[in-house]
This record gives sequence, structure tokens and C-alpha cells, in this order.
Amino acid sequence: MYLILIELKDGVKTKERINKHHSWIKKNYDNGYFLIAGPLVDKKSSGMIIADIDSIQEINSIISQDEFYPNDANYEVHKMKANFIASNL
Repeated sequence: MYLILIELKDGVKTKERINKHHSWIKKNYDNGYFLIAGPLVDKKSSGMIIADIDSIQEINSIISQDEFYPNDANYEVHKMKANFIASNL
């Protein structure tokens, strides 16, 4: 499992590009790779994804398909282990 933090660079956000980015998220959600995704409400032009993927190579391959990759966003990837999961998720 991985936590992905994404921060868009200044001046790259357009409605068309955000729609493509959301399509990328939905595709990976529908494929079962992304479990939770959404914007960070306390940090402008940023978001997070919790992904259920086995390897960093798979994560990198999926990230490389995002509309803002490689030059228009910063991607921070962290391998994580969920020890506690709320029953209402």
C-alpha cells in the first residue's frame, strides 16, 4: 500500500487538464488500484491518494500516465502499512 501526495506547480491548472487528471484517478480507482483520493483542503493545488499496489515500479508506471507528469507536478510516494482501518470506510 502506498500514500501518494501530489502538488501541482503554479500556472499549470486548467479545467481541461484537471478533467484529464480526474479521469486518470477514476480509471485507477475503477481498476482497484486507488482506494481513496481527493484534494488537500489545507494546501492549494494538492491532493492525496491511497493506493493498493504491490510495487514501487507499478506506482511509477501509473504516475507516469497522469496529465501533469513529469514536469507540472511534484509526486511524493511513501510505502505504508495500515495497522488500523475504520469500519466505516
